[in-house]
Amino acid sequence: MCARVHVFMSSQSKLPMAVFALAGAVAIAEPPLPGNRTCSSSCDHSGVCIPLRFVWGIQKAGTTSLFNALEQHWACGAGIKFTGGPHGTTVKESHFLVSPEAKAGNLSRAAYSAAYLESACRSRCFVDATPDDAMVPLAAARLRSLLSRSEAASVRFVLQLREPVSRFVSFFHMVSRLQLTPNPVNVSASARLYLKDWSTFWARDPSAALETQSLLEQLGQCVANCTAVALKAARRGAAITAQCDIQPSEYIGDGGAAGRTISAGGHCATGKSIMLSRGMYAFPLYWLQTQFARQQILVLSMHEAVSLPPSAYLKQVLDFLGFPADAQYPLAQDLGHSNSASDAQKSDLLDDAVRDELATVYAPWNEVLYAMEPQLQRFPPP
Repeated sequence: MCARVHVFMSSQSKLPMAVFALAGAVAIAEPPLPGNRTCSSSCDHSGVCIPLRFVWGIQKAGTTSLFNALEQHWACGAGIKFTGGPHGTTVKESHFLVSPEAKAGNLSRAAYSAAYLESACRSRCFVDATPDDAMVPLAAARLRSLLSRSEAASVRFVLQLREPVSRFVSFFHMVSRLQLTPNPVNVSASARLYLKDWSTFWARDPSAALETQSLLEQLGQCVANCTAVALKAARRGAAITAQCDIQPSEYIGDGGAAGRTISAGGHCATGKSIMLSRGMYAFPLYWLQTQFARQQILVLSMHEAVSLPPSAYLKQVLDFLGFPADAQYPLAQDLGHSNSASDAQKSDLLDDAVRDELATVYAPWNEVLYAMEPQLQRFPPP
């Protein structure tokens, strides 16, 4: 399959300016969009495209607000949501990589690209903002299997994080608000069940759990080369969570060549990771790094959006993605409004003792994350 990859980067972007083509394709330079807006895409000659920009997660960490902001800069969503729901041209979450077909191993580049039509988005600035991708261990490997080498080198991911206990509470606040369960949700009782599930899940492989615990203890005492220790801990924890050790990508063909198996033992979980692990952000970061280079991933904390000037946080996202920051958008205010329950609401939703227990479970994995990402601002107390 031949495709043309358009990369029209702004002078403000830290990414290299280039217009290039894949093997057998013709590079087509096009005039810049109004206001010097520039984008990146991979479209074939039939007018279907693969998105090269992803808001990978995290759920309940402001991804909708971030996507809305990107839309102000000519970003376009999918035309299809693969798990059902409304169709259109601005669907934030395609859910393709976490769809039943993907879980069954029936990945189709043609099906994915059919959701992103060149004719529906003049900028060709397609963004898939499916936060469930970060919860599914195989999502990054599934995406990598669909891409050529050139496309894989052009992809950019934004991983927007949130203090994990408040993210947990916010999830159940959403469930209650939208009445997604037939009966009211007792968040403290649910948390206790998930804490028990996590303990049971972790104990299924005692030797792996002991090895991981040893690495966490080493990290706690580490004073030099801590990133290497953190990566080992992330890999072991991610392997327990995924039920297999996801190996670095070795795909060598165009658009989903068979490559080789991605697991080195065990049967990889095909669906979402266990509930509490979704706040252990070292895992999705590790899974992404098995398939893509670290410099292709922007890791941010939504708490920074609240503390920084409204345009500063968004500008770093736009610059990383190659979208010029030529307009204002009240992202920080939107994040705070959309994703934070008030202190009173939080107290009603979660007992202090349970909150402390959750914080204790998450604390060592926060330290792994901070060691992997030394520039990341530490989360506020839960």
